[in-house]
Amino acid sequence: MFPQLAEVTSLHLEKRGASPIQVEIGIKKGLPLFHLLGNASLGMKESRDRIRMAMEASGFSFPMDTIVVNLSPSHLAKKCAFLDLAIAIGILKATGQAKCSFPENTIILGSLNLNGNVIGEKDLLPLLWFRNFSETDTVILPGSLRGAIIPQGNYIFLESLSDLSFPFTVEKTAKNKFPVIQESEESWSSVFLSDSQSVALHQLCIAALGRHHTLLIGNPGEGKTMLARMMSSLLPSWTKEETESIFKGNLGSILQGQGLEVGKRPFRSPHHTCTEQSLVGGGTPIQPGEISLAHGGILFLDELGEFKEKSIESLREPMEEKKIHITRVNGKEILPADCMILGAINPCPCGNYGGKNYCKCSHLRIRTYLRKLSGPFLDRICLVISLFANDEKRKVQIKEKDMKRQLEESFQFRQIRMAKANTKKESNFIEEDLLEEYCKKYKIKNFSFRKRRDWMSLSRTVADWNQSSEIEGKHFLEAFEMISSGSWLQEIC
Repeated sequence: MFPQLAEVTSLHLEKRGASPIQVEIGIKKGLPLFHLLGNASLGMKESRDRIRMAMEASGFSFPMDTIVVNLSPSHLAKKCAFLDLAIAIGILKATGQAKCSFPENTIILGSLNLNGNVIGEKDLLPLLWFRNFSETDTVILPGSLRGAIIPQGNYIFLESLSDLSFPFTVEKTAKNKFPVIQESEESWSSVFLSDSQSVALHQLCIAALGRHHTLLIGNPGEGKTMLARMMSSLLPSWTKEETESIFKGNLGSILQGQGLEVGKRPFRSPHHTCTEQSLVGGGTPIQPGEISLAHGGILFLDELGEFKEKSIESLREPMEEKKIHITRVNGKEILPADCMILGAINPCPCGNYGGKNYCKCSHLRIRTYLRKLSGPFLDRICLVISLFANDEKRKVQIKEKDMKRQLEESFQFRQIRMAKANTKKESNFIEEDLLEEYCKKYKIKNFSFRKRRDWMSLSRTVADWNQSSEIEGKHFLEAFEMISSGSWLQEIC
């Protein structure tokens, strides 16, 4: 006797999007066994009893025969829990219990509970947004998603598995935009800063505009951590292109557990005891690290001198390439890492070097402490901002809404300018002969090629901050003063 066969289609979420999965059902006479093939995870193999209880609770009979479920293609590891409904419908089609007719090119997504209800809410949405559906595709979804923001297409909403006993209607949804990005809430309204702190905040805003890697160095209690955390509420809003790249790019697997609610730009601050793997990513299966989770925002490394030297050195490649390559035996992943690295460090182990209080550290101990930051790492740091103890009073009032508006306007100007120039790179905005002229004028000989490139890029960012289409001499000089302020640290290290 030939086995009873059926085939339905579902989706599987990968790092780079949603790919179709063919769910093949075969039922033959034999012992009541349930075989799940096709590289399914251990968690998915628990679906047998769940599907059986859901079918019986919905008035259907679960066949007491040998059931073979094959998930194709078999080379993909399946971890998605939204295949319950597809397997159940496949069994109903194979046994002839499904009275309704399904349109061609039907894609089935949803989980089942023991009562037979079809479930799956925000965790299921990335599968829809990551897949480009054709006009002939029809998607079966849980009824709870009827009012959700979903792509334009044809949908069948099921509240329960028992709905398959009756004819259903296909609903068409209008074209929707990506879910609206939530604005960040104000964490501070106004604050009084000293002159040096206000200058440091101004430089941090310029660095955040161009995502230039920055290092804050100074005595304890001078506001390094405070200024860094103030930046979390000043970051500009996501652009439409960035939103689509978050939803459809390599971060899809991250969003699978968080739905599509991406709030403000990320501000990640890992503890200094974190491992190299937690910082840059890795593991089996490959998981993103803090630098990928900070994509589009700021990765703040407080107490940078206390991080393991190996962890600091692991940041060199993603700081340069804005992405990180992770290779394992079973695969290779390229994760995004386009964020601003912001570090904070004391000038010595006791923290008093260069300040008002007496420093207990010897010169050898200071050099040993700071040399944890290698030359190649510091060469990738564009700005070094010093905050040493002084007698300045905090008399400069800074309002959050004013700083945020300035940064937002400069960011919008920068986006429009780069769109007109049709470029995302900032490396060729200053002519080499002009750069050589300034190098001779200021007798600059110790700048590496990377430092020169940072100088050019920072000059362009300073011009964007002032909403100037052309780089003027004052922009170039301001960038030079900012980038050369940390030369003393490189000499020590």
